[in-house]
Amino acid sequence: MRHLFWSDLHTEAKRFRSLFGFLSDDVVLSDGGLDKLSSSAQLECAQLVARFSLYYFGPRKVAQTVYSFPASASVRSLSLDFFLKEIAGVLRKIKVEGVIITYLSSLVRLHELIPFSTLSLATTARVQEVLFTLSQPGGPYYAPKAVRVQARNSFSKIYPHGKRMRALFKILTSILHPAYSVNAMLSNISTLLGRICSTWPWERLGATCRDLVRRVSGPRGPSRRAVD
Repeated sequence: MRHLFWSDLHTEAKRFRSLFGFLSDDVVLSDGGLDKLSSSAQLECAQLVARFSLYYFGPRKVAQTVYSFPASASVRSLSLDFFLKEIAGVLRKIKVEGVIITYLSSLVRLHELIPFSTLSLATTARVQEVLFTLSQPGGPYYAPKAVRVQARNSFSKIYPHGKRMRALFKILTSILHPAYSVNAMLSNISTLLGRICSTWPWERLGATCRDLVRRVSGPRGPSRRAVD
C-alpha cells in the first residue's frame, strides 16, 4: 500500500487520497481499528498515516490526528514526535520540488497549530538538520533554489532563534561553493540593474538595450535574396 502513496508523491497527484482516507479514518483512528491487526501491521499503518497525512489532508487535519491518535501498545510514540520523525524521513527521500515545498510550508502551519517546542531533543535535532540541509546548495540533496528559499523561510519561522548563526553558515557555505557564490552575485547584479532600468527615465533606455541585445544575439533568418 505504501508504494501507492509514494507514487502519488513522485507524480504530484492524489489519486489514492480516498484509500488513504480509509486507512486513516476507518483503520487507524477508528475505535478498535488497530486492535484487529498484528503488532507489526499496527505500527506500519500508523507510520503511513504519519508520513502522508500532511500531503493528503494538510496541517489542520494532522493536528487533529495527533490529538486523537489511538493509544495502542504497538505504537510506542503517540505524540507529535512520531509524526515529525516520519515527515522528516519523507523529506529526505522525496525529490519532487513541488511536494517538498508543500511539506515545508505545511510544517510552518502545523507549528502554529501545535508548537514544536514540545518535541524531544532528538526529534528537534532531526527536523532542524533536514531544514538546514535543504536550505543549502550542493549535496547531499542538491535542492533547487525554490526549495532552498522555502526551507530557509520555514526554518526561520519555526525556529526564530539562531538566525545569525544560520546566516554565518550560509556565508561559509557560499565560500565553500565558489560556483554558487558567483551565480548569486550575478543574480543580485541582474536584479539591481532590473530595478534601476524599471524606473523613469531609464525604463525606455533599458527596453532599447534589451531589444538591441535580442537582435544581436538572436538567430538570424534567411536573407531576402535567398528567399527571393
